[in-house]
Amino acid sequence: MSKTVRELAEQFDVSKQAINKRLTTDFRRQHVTTKTSNGVATLLIDKTGEMLLYKAFKGNNAPTQNDKQDQQLVVGLLSEQLEHQKRESAIKNEQLAAKDEQLKTMQKLLDQSQQLQLIAEKKIESLQQPATSKMEEEGKAPQDAVVDESTKKGFWARLFG
Repeated sequence: MSKTVRELAEQFDVSKQAINKRLTTDFRRQHVTTKTSNGVATLLIDKTGEMLLYKAFKGNNAPTQNDKQDQQLVVGLLSEQLEHQKRESAIKNEQLAAKDEQLKTMQKLLDQSQQLQLIAEKKIESLQQPATSKMEEEGKAPQDAVVDESTKKGFWARLFG
């Protein structure tokens, strides 16, 4: 969780100005975000920035204690990152499972659509066959069966010939 300059000053028992002196442009770019509420901008420093500032202010007093605290900060930071990645992975796995279900549903719908199309084509074909066979039984020739000389010729031959 990010902390403000005031919170870090109280934690390290230094002034806000001392903290601000340590905030170089490179440090700000990597570890500082600005939060504005009610028109007041507040600087928020992330965990790694807090660790670096801690080293800068408490590094000279007790090196062995600082090393342990630094290691604890690093371990805490890494465990937070690991938990965050586990949560993201779980969310993505849920999303993938949902997408798989959607694909299965879409495939079923596609199969149903194809089956309905085939049934419709068979019905149309079965309706057309009795009509032509009925006409043949009655002795009536379909209009296509009446052939005269002009229909034997192609379109262009009839037009220009």
